[in-house]
Amino acid sequence: MTVIEVLDKASVENLFAPLSYAAERVIYIGRDRREIERECRVYAALFAARGMQTRVESVVVTPGDGAPEILAALFHEPDSYLIDLAGGDEVLLFLLGQAVERAKPAQVSLHYGSAPTHRFLSLDGAKPLSPREKNPSLSVEETVALHGGRVTGSTDVGAQKLPADGIAALLGDIDAMWRISAADSSAWNRHANILSAFEALGCRRGLSFSLTAQTARREKKENAYRQLCEFLPALAEAGLIEKLRIGGGAVAFAYKNRCVHACLCRAGLLLELKVYLSALLAKNADGSPVFADARTGVVLDWDRRTRDAATVNEVDVILTRGMIPIFISCKNGSVGEDELYKLAAVAHRFGGRFAKKVLAATGLSGNAQRDAYFTRRASEMGIAVWPDVHTLSQEEICALLAAL
Repeated sequence: MTVIEVLDKASVENLFAPLSYAAERVIYIGRDRREIERECRVYAALFAARGMQTRVESVVVTPGDGAPEILAALFHEPDSYLIDLAGGDEVLLFLLGQAVERAKPAQVSLHYGSAPTHRFLSLDGAKPLSPREKNPSLSVEETVALHGGRVTGSTDVGAQKLPADGIAALLGDIDAMWRISAADSSAWNRHANILSAFEALGCRRGLSFSLTAQTARREKKENAYRQLCEFLPALAEAGLIEKLRIGGGAVAFAYKNRCVHACLCRAGLLLELKVYLSALLAKNADGSPVFADARTGVVLDWDRRTRDAATVNEVDVILTRGMIPIFISCKNGSVGEDELYKLAAVAHRFGGRFAKKVLAATGLSGNAQRDAYFTRRASEMGIAVWPDVHTLSQEEICALLAAL
């Protein structure tokens, strides 16, 4: 099958039909030669990376004399054709319709494919073709690459391949850490920085941590050593660290798992991991995962063409639901209006017009008038605000995610 697409600004529109029908050939039509050739290279790379034997071709058309003949020539090969009318230049779509009338190919279907709702609607009265993949999806890396960037890193807590009960156990650890941090968030952040600083000195091997008082003195961190020794018993009592030994001029213990280690050594990670792990647990009515991909602590390079990451952003959580990306910013504490603009800019740059945006927070300013303005401004920017997300149950967070 050959799929014909009039190039749209949104990559989702340009890929939904080819991926749905596992097209053997895709022809993209556009006016700007540089733009269409650049996009075709990106799409061809995506098809090849997936092991698809899809030929990608481009046709540059300028409305005027000769355009109908150029487009009619697309149907010279004996093949079945599917013309996707979603998105793209309306004038070129009209000319393509004229070309169909002129060429009268034996097998042609006109369809309007809808990526957000995962549907194909026949526009010529024919029975809709049956796609090979009803709900095509993109990974986070593919989504970012399609928009000219690249993922240079993310936080890996070993949750992607865990069964549901394993993820639930990690969420239990996060809740235990949350209860400790809620008692004194500034102390929690201070202890996270202390652990991180000692680990930078080589005090950790795998999940095992050991530090001597002599090392702390040499590094002029005696006070940090004392604070750490006072903090660790609470972690051991909560079951977050194991084999704790304090005494004889040394301290040693083992982190329970990679997730606990990440949260204890990086301030502010608890909320984003809570949201991320909840996304992994979210299920559709048929029991299938809601999200095709989920990543947390995603570091984005704005320009995939350069080796050096000149402009870099970190997004707390990125999900893909089918081909639609969702960008989530997680804030523990008061949130300024500038966070809305940051989230909107990154989502637009790496997700396009179909991207969804969420700000998950543990609280806003506390001023009713200011918070009402903040929420209204977020709504105007297409950003959903989840205030006081830390007070929600696990089921409530999963429900919010599934509703996106």
